[in-house]
Amino acid sequence: MSEELLAKIEFELSQLQRKLDDATAKIDASVAKLDTKLKAKPEKRGTDRIFWGIFLVLLGGLWLANSAGWLNFSVSWWPIIVIAFGIYLMLGGR
Repeated sequence: MSEELLAKIEFELSQLQRKLDDATAKIDASVAKLDTKLKAKPEKRGTDRIFWGIFLVLLGGLWLANSAGWLNFSVSWWPIIVIAFGIYLMLGGR
C-alpha cells in the first residue's frame, strides 16, 4: 500500500509542477508585454517642463509689472491660477 501511496504522491507532484511551470510562463509573458508597453510609452516631461517654465516666467513678469506700477491688477489672480491648474490636471495634463 505504501508503494501505491508513493506513486500517487509522485503523480500529484508532477501535475503540480506542470501547473506551476504553466503559471510561470504566463507571468513571464505578461511581464514581458508590460515591459514593452512601458518602454514604448513616450515621456512628456520635457514639454511639461517647458510649459511650466514659461508659465512661471510669465506669471512672475506680470507680478513684477504689477508691483512696479506698470500694470494695475485689482483682482487677486491666485484663486484663478489654482482653478486653472486644477482644470489642467483634470483634463489630463499629467
